Amino acid sequence: MQGFIVRDPAPRPSNWRSRRKLDDELADQGIVGISDIDTRALTRHVRDRGVMRVGISTETLNPEELLAKVVAQP
Repeated sequence: MQGFIVRDPAPRPSNWRSRRKLDDELADQGIVGISDIDTRALTRHVRDRGVMRVGISTETLNPEELLAKVVAQP
């Protein structure tokens, strides 16, 4: 599984070669995205504590169900 994390996504494509919005591309590839995250703090956290499993979901799950899905990933 994959996820896309960004602090402030561009509201529209900014490269002249872009043909579609980021939201559309992520949806077509089945990638969940989350924004308004302090990515610098997240980077420091991962550097201090090492690689860890994380769950981002668009489904309404209770925490135990989401944790079970995260733990089940290779």
